Amino acid sequence: MTTIRVEFPKKIQVAFYPLIYVDRHRHTYLLVYKGSRYNYYLTMVTGVIELVKLGVTSETVLSELTPIKGSLTLAAKTYSASYLTKTDEAVKTLDNILNGRECLLPNWVKAPEQLTNEDRLKLKANAIPLSTICKELRLTESSCRQYLKSQGLRPEGKRWQWQKAEAAQIKALLAEAAES
Repeated sequence: MTTIRVEFPKKIQVAFYPLIYVDRHRHTYLLVYKGSRYNYYLTMVTGVIELVKLGVTSETVLSELTPIKGSLTLAAKTYSASYLTKTDEAVKTLDNILNGRECLLPNWVKAPEQLTNEDRLKLKANAIPLSTICKELRLTESSCRQYLKSQGLRPEGKRWQWQKAEAAQIKALLAEAAES
């Protein structure tokens, strides 16, 4: 028996993690990109094969997704052969997986631009929160949030706030909805 010794000049960290997950409803999630804050999965939960972004610390990722054994390529072939509608992003991602490309994530997914502190302060100063709009219209925030969600008008960030021009449009829309 011969022993081979290999030495590396630097420390190497190897991370192994499952690529296929299933939730409590037996919907599959194919992990196509693992980031520090968000993971991207291909899934058909909504009846459409789509690419979804889930926070690493989200309730779905932490408690509902269970890793299962399986081949990512085989799962991607199954998704591709499915008769379900596929979003453009899902088609691009499946194509990358099936063709063995190094980057599994499509080019359209990019890390958010880092704002300087000055830019952040300017945006914050010009932002009008939903609470202010609701006080002016004498409406509850929860009913306004629910209405805006039903209209597909979620703000871009985590907070329910808009820049002045957008806030004026939101205010007019909520006022019109309150009158009817």
